[in-house]
Amino acid sequence: MGGFATYMSAIGGSQVLVRVTSRPLQRLNSPYLLLGLALLLGQFLSLFISSATGLGLLLMATLYPLLTRLGCSRAAVAAVIASTCAVEFGPGSGNSVLAAKTAGIEVVNYFVQDQLPIVVPVILFIALLHIVVQRFFDRRESGDNAAQQMQTLTATDEADAPIAWLFLPMLPLVLMLVCSDLVFSSLKITLDTAVLISLAITLVCEYCRHRKAREVMAGVQKVFDSMGSVFATVVTLIIAGEVFSAGLKAIGAVD
Repeated sequence: MGGFATYMSAIGGSQVLVRVTSRPLQRLNSPYLLLGLALLLGQFLSLFISSATGLGLLLMATLYPLLTRLGCSRAAVAAVIASTCAVEFGPGSGNSVLAAKTAGIEVVNYFVQDQLPIVVPVILFIALLHIVVQRFFDRRESGDNAAQQMQTLTATDEADAPIAWLFLPMLPLVLMLVCSDLVFSSLKITLDTAVLISLAITLVCEYCRHRKAREVMAGVQKVFDSMGSVFATVVTLIIAGEVFSAGLKAIGAVD
């Protein structure tokens, strides 16, 4: 999923998804309501962009300048973006996969039946808290925020990917939902298979777009580079945690 998320960003699919889904935010005039809705948008996008770092950087490059131009303070927007992955959920989440496996449940069923009833009210509550808390801190620092909002913020370059590319980051989740007890119970598909199928579909779309097979296949290297980065950081951290906990047990600290 980490490699797929990086590739989606490289071809512009993630940027198109964020750009399209953030357009309704521009029609509202309340900065603090925008912050709450921005959190909901970020949590929704986390279903398709499972890398917390990747999603955070993407929102900083797209949603951050938009919200600050609409009157939100820079500190408040940064706080909302930083908490978009605070609630980790969805079939693409490593924690969800591990929890479903431990419980002996299909990951999609676990997501729909066990996670969503809890996650939805929690996210709504966090969004409400942001509206209240950011208003409080902005009023305390009203002078600084007024100066910040007078600055001219330049928009980041928008991806030149076709508008249809916004569906590509959603493919793994769509495949997981379709090939489950919720739609076609006779079809079963694992997360890694869904990602590989989505990657294959994306390669075909990219070839139809550029008509250069060598260039398209060269882009796949980004998937493996990102996979190596995830293994080197996240897996190493997990191993370090396992060694630390095993050491505590060995010396009797837990007992």
